[in-house]
Amino acid sequence: MKQQSNKVVKYKRPSRFHFITVVFSAILVYLVVQLVGYLTQNKIQVFEVEPPITSSVDSSYTGIITRTETNYYMDTAGYTNYYIREGKKARIGSTVLTIDTTGEYSKLLAGIYANGVEMNEDSLTSIKSALETASQNFSAMDMEEISEQKYYINASVMEMLNVSAKEQLEAEGAVSGFTEIQASSSGFIMYQTDNYGDLTPESVTMECFNQKNWKKEVSQPGEFQEAGQFAYKCIADDSFVITFPISEEDEALYAEKQYLRVKLDELGVSVNGAFSIITSPDNVQMGVVRLSKYGSSYLDQRYIDFSIVEKNITGLKVPISAVIEKNFFAIPKEYLTKGGEKSVNGVNKQTDGSNTTFVSTTIMGETETQYYIDSDEIQQGDMIIKPDSTEQYTIGETAAVTGVYNVNQGYCVFQTADILGTTDDERYYIVNSSGTNGIGAYDRIVLDASQATEGAILYE
Repeated sequence: MKQQSNKVVKYKRPSRFHFITVVFSAILVYLVVQLVGYLTQNKIQVFEVEPPITSSVDSSYTGIITRTETNYYMDTAGYTNYYIREGKKARIGSTVLTIDTTGEYSKLLAGIYANGVEMNEDSLTSIKSALETASQNFSAMDMEEISEQKYYINASVMEMLNVSAKEQLEAEGAVSGFTEIQASSSGFIMYQTDNYGDLTPESVTMECFNQKNWKKEVSQPGEFQEAGQFAYKCIADDSFVITFPISEEDEALYAEKQYLRVKLDELGVSVNGAFSIITSPDNVQMGVVRLSKYGSSYLDQRYIDFSIVEKNITGLKVPISAVIEKNFFAIPKEYLTKGGEKSVNGVNKQTDGSNTTFVSTTIMGETETQYYIDSDEIQQGDMIIKPDSTEQYTIGETAAVTGVYNVNQGYCVFQTADILGTTDDERYYIVNSSGTNGIGAYDRIVLDASQATEGAILYE
């Protein structure tokens, strides 16, 4: 009997690594990559456009103030003393100032001041109020405003002291040696003037709006002044006129209006005024608003910030962050034509030699003479041919068009948005809802257009 061998031969198992393992590993890697990409990318937020709204939109302007004002000058040399506080309205015949020709009257006043002058309760209250106002606003003032406030308070104190001193001198019979200057007309008294006092709405030019050209002249109380120097100014009443360069948009909008409602920014009030449009000497269209009140709040001012508040517009409200500018090729309007199976807009693009091919385009905007077009088949330097002509135009000029990124289809598509105005809170634009490539109500748009690009797939 044959002896059985004790040698053991190991059996090799087949490898478990096969095709299915490779597939599942690849899928796992893909999912991990997608998850990481999703978690680390900037997620695009979406805004749904609401139905059109009607909103009042302000147009802000800076205008020049003109009014009925008359400067009065020194008839004779002497020391001046004021009897009416600046900005206060004087009656005809009331004493505005005195001129001390010899200096003796000023010495008498100095003696009375040295011994003390009693002021009534109303005068003290007025000075206290002026000081409190200056103290509260001190931190917000610049040096010019501080100087003017100091001058105003000094003038107020001098007026009240002079009135009290004059009464005392009259009681003592010592009122010789000076001349009283009385108001020849009623109005608001100012002891400062400027180089634009003779302006009328018809003489205002763009040069007047350069505030570096505006020069003030102030008559200081108690100082010696020569004959012919500025003494004071009288502003007839509370009315005033605002003249301003008007935009083409507002000119077209308000050309037929006889009255306009404006908001005076400094006062925070809105008021109606007679309105007209004139042409300035330097050929600029100027708006003119004539107001019957609030002029006394601007007696020492020549420039005024205000807004036109009558503009009611209807459009779609979209966040300012959603609006972006994008450049498109500009072509002369006469080069646009119709073609293709559906007779769409396009251009005849020159290919080889004199051959042309029709290329469809989308109109993204227009002016009186140009269309702004978009097409994947048009590049800078391409030549297009005018329909029924041999005239050529080389693609090159571009123009910026405002719009938003529409994501209705799940990816970003630029659509135009013609801005009509801004809401009062300055968070939204009111945009035109018309146009073949414009947005519409209930469209979904990218909230922050800076995060989007044309064709980008939406991740919410």
